[in-house]
Amino acid sequence: MAKGSKRYEDSNPVNEKKDTESENRWTEVKRKTKNEKKKATFVPRPRPDAIIIARAGNMSYSDILRAVKKEDTLKELGENVSRIRKTAKGEILLEMKKAQMTSTGAYQKEICKVLGEQAQIRALTHEISVEIRDLDEITTKEDIIEAIRSQIKELNTIGVDAVKNIREAYAGTQTALISLPATDAKRLLDASKIKVGWVVCRIRERPNLRKCFRCMEYGHLARACTSEVDRSQCCAKCGEKGHFAKECNKKPLCAVCISKGNKNTDHRIGSWKCPLYQEACKKAK
Repeated sequence: MAKGSKRYEDSNPVNEKKDTESENRWTEVKRKTKNEKKKATFVPRPRPDAIIIARAGNMSYSDILRAVKKEDTLKELGENVSRIRKTAKGEILLEMKKAQMTSTGAYQKEICKVLGEQAQIRALTHEISVEIRDLDEITTKEDIIEAIRSQIKELNTIGVDAVKNIREAYAGTQTALISLPATDAKRLLDASKIKVGWVVCRIRERPNLRKCFRCMEYGHLARACTSEVDRSQCCAKCGEKGHFAKECNKKPLCAVCISKGNKNTDHRIGSWKCPLYQEACKKAK
């Protein structure tokens, strides 16, 4: 090497290329924030159907059970029962093997024939709540049922008792709450819209919210309530004690929203206008 010459290894093109390749091999890993982490959605397992037998005559529960088991027409029922137990009230509960059994109602009728006036028979099936929105202000339960029967052939036997209530909604409209077995509810929801009278109404599933009827808040039931406030005897409209909503002539005022410091309080407890109700619906989706 000549005197005075310098060797610059760092400026060697080959070394620069290697450094660039090594840099390209590395990728920056970003940590997920709390909002990006997806929580596993809990889907509750549907409860199996059940038949409850409540004593109404002189027969004991043992005699009632014997009479049911001896009946030839109820042999198929015995094959579909998973267990027999007593309820908290002492009634007989026959729990079926599956949910949404089409034969549960038929079994109920057969037991009624066998026991007659000696017992009261109730069939418990998993039901879904459906809302029909945008109804005009003069629509009745009968109008809704007639529309469903005529437009959805599979539901042409639905009864008026399926419509649980009709409440006032926005801009002079009404919203109807309908409770149906899951299979029938799916048929109604698949329609997405239905014409009732002159109006094409939206059909939506109502979120199944856990609501405490002690403190009137969402996310838990009364038996697990730890709140110091008991609103079970308060008016759902104005939040005061001494009367209930159907007797109330005062302006709506949400006692729960007031306790939470919300500015929007001019609505009933649990109203669709309530921010707490809206937040609970979002969490339920």
